Order: sequence, then C-alpha cells, then structure tokens
Amino acid sequence: MSDQIEKNQPISVFISYSHKDESFREELGTHLSILCRQGLISEWNDRKIIPGKKWEEEINAYIEKADLILLLISPDFIASEYCYGIELKKALDRHENNVSKVVPVLIRPVDWQDEPISRIQALPKDATPVSTWSDRDEAWIDVAKGIRTAVSEINKTKYRSIQKHGLLSVSGRLKEDFKQLVKLYKDKSECGGLGTGFKLFDKCTDGIHPSDFVVIAARPMMGKTDFLVNVAAHIGIDLNVPVAFFSMKLPIEQITKKLICLKANINSHYFNKGRFEDSDWPRLTCAAGALHASRIYIDDSPTISIEELRTNVIKLQQDTGLGLIVIDSLHHLSNVQTETDLNKISVFTRSIKALARELKVPILASAQVARGVELKTDKRPTLNDLDIWHSLVEDADVVSLLYYDQIYNNYTERQNIAELILGKNRHGPTGTVEFNYDNAFNLFSEISNNDNEA
Repeated sequence: MSDQIEKNQPISVFISYSHKDESFREELGTHLSILCRQGLISEWNDRKIIPGKKWEEEINAYIEKADLILLLISPDFIASEYCYGIELKKALDRHENNVSKVVPVLIRPVDWQDEPISRIQALPKDATPVSTWSDRDEAWIDVAKGIRTAVSEINKTKYRSIQKHGLLSVSGRLKEDFKQLVKLYKDKSECGGLGTGFKLFDKCTDGIHPSDFVVIAARPMMGKTDFLVNVAAHIGIDLNVPVAFFSMKLPIEQITKKLICLKANINSHYFNKGRFEDSDWPRLTCAAGALHASRIYIDDSPTISIEELRTNVIKLQQDTGLGLIVIDSLHHLSNVQTETDLNKISVFTRSIKALARELKVPILASAQVARGVELKTDKRPTLNDLDIWHSLVEDADVVSLLYYDQIYNNYTERQNIAELILGKNRHGPTGTVEFNYDNAFNLFSEISNNDNEA
C-alpha cells in the first residue's frame, strides 16, 4: 500500500540555488529525471516560473508547499542575499517545524562549517563537493541515491498520517520480534516524586511530582529526544510505572529502537545495520524482555491536538493507570505548529499545566529554543531564549535548558559532555547538572563527583 502512495502522491521538491550555478542545477535535474518518471517526485525551480507571474510570490508559494527542499551550496549561494537571507531562512524554519525536510547539496567548495545549515547531513557522501569529484556523474548518482532515501522517509511520515493511530502497547509490538524475554528488577526511588534515574537532577527537583509540568528546552541536535527516552525508560521499565509517550517527530519503531539500544547498551548505528557480536545477543534479548514487560505506550501520530492527547491519556488512565506523560515536542502539537500569537501560545502552555493538574499526572515535554541563541558568543541558552514561548517560564514547574557544546565546536575540551541548565525550579535550587552523553547509544549518564552540582 505504501508503494502505491509513493507512486500516486509524488513528493514536492524545491531547488534553491544561485543562478551562477545554473549548470549544476541542470545536471542535478538530469539525474533526478528517473525519480520524476517513476512518479516519486515533482521537481520545481525558479526557471519554471511562467512569464507574467510575480516571481517572488511564485517562489514563496512553492517553498510553502515543498515536502523536500534542496539547497545547492556554493560560495555564490552563501553570498546571495536572496538565497541565503530569504530562501535559506524559510527552509530552516520549515525544517525545524517538521513540515519540510531540508537537504544541503554541496556543489562547490566553501567554508560553511559555522553556518546553521552545516549541522544538517549534506550530500554527496562525506560532504565532498560535486565539483571536486573526478567523475561528476558518480557524484550526482550519490546525490540522487541520497534524495531517493529522503523521499522514502518523507513518504513513511505521510503514510503514518493516514493510518489509524493511538496509544500502542510496546509489549504487543515486540511479541513479533522476540521470543525469549526476561523481567527487570524494579528500582526503588529515593526522592519525593518519581525518580528520573538521574540522582543529581532528582536531588535538585525532588523527582517529578504529580501535576508537575517539566520542560526540557534546547536547539535541534542537543539530545532532547534521547533525554526524554532515558527518563521514560527508567520510569516505564525500571520503576514499572505506566508512561504515555507522544512522539510527533519519530515513528514508534524508532522510539522502540532507542529504548532497546539504551537498555542493551548497543550502538544504535550498528543496530540499524544488524551488525552485532555474539556477546550482544544476551543483552539485546534481556532489554527486549524488559521492554516487553514495561508499561510504556507510544502514540506516534504525526499531528495531534492537545484535545486529542487529553482524550487518549484519560482513556489510558482509566484502563491501566498512568504515571507520566511525555510529549516530544510541544512545538509539534497541531494547536501551535505555525502559531506566532503570544496570547494563544500562553493559553496553550496553561492548558498543558491544567491537564497535568486535572489528571494529577506529571507531564515531561521538550521544546525548542529560538535560533537567535546561535548569534551569541556563549551559545548556552537562557530562559530569555525561549522567545515567543516565554510563557513556559510562567506555567511550567521546572524549565531546564539542554546544551551540548560539541554541536558548535568540534574541538571542544568538553567532548561528550551535555549540560542541563536548571533555569526554573519550583522544588529546589537552580544551577547546572552535567552528563556524559553518548548519542550513538542514546545514553545520558550523570558525571560522578560533579563539581557543578546545583
């Protein structure tokens, strides 16, 4: 059925480029022709504007409806006020709001490593510019393969939107994949609320209490989802407390893989390729058994409103009980995906807190920090960097800001160190808790003898 959807609903592709790179755009078009003929994509660039049309309005319209935005990166692209200043900004906004996927295609050498776009995986492989390949056709073939993969991922997300969704039992899903399963001993919490598994964090907040609204905010790629998965794994698996996990960004299979890799201490990159050692299997089956026995429920609806979320968690609470609601992320709830009205956002954040109080269940949610933080010398976010989402400071009980210096500085002395900055804490002190963060294993672990203990 998904194959039929891919053929009947081609992915809309917008190509942003400098006109000085016209020849590269034409070469790319040639190599995308197969995808076009197969009905997988419909490609558009500004050379297709009909005479008499207002070119700026046409470009805006096609960016707004694009599923995939290709940026042909070169010195002229970076130097172009329109490409860099307007099209790139719109592309990044859509990418961060999860409405379009952006793929940079490096066509000519340029120093772009400190640019925001440089953190998105680029094509061709190893970000080697097309112009430097000894055989440019091989470079474009590599690009076309990467685009085909991106199209497949986009289609999976679109297909999820028309499937029946709801809170799905991880136990039921794993029954098909694993035969031998084991139970994990329960971990006793030593704090007043639910323990997160992070002793220093729990010492500051006294754990997560009923009716709490706890926010983990950060820029993209800082590890927000992995942090939520770590907490959900501890509460849902180790403490055997029912957890409702709402994932608008990732499908259930990816969240499940993160949970398995985390509990089995398996490299997620190797997991995806099936590259295991014999010694990995006992840990893998043990982790699967623990997850099978857990009370974690995942709703991976790509769009869901706060009203729908409320209905689902109330039903789960009535059916099995409920100890924690996790939302990844607030910005992707359909009520506010494109909202910029401060009053409406304030009403929305209050409604999240009200839901926690109504159910007497804590809500742990991730949120985005505004891009403006990247213009600062010290890119560690503060509460002010929540920008139009500043109402979170008023409504949430705990607001923590996650920072991972490696994203901005490859040669940082703080390799694999993530900082969780407690900006607001109704239950205790503010300050910074440091973690070792290994994103290959989806693992956060507090640093022993932490001198920066809040």
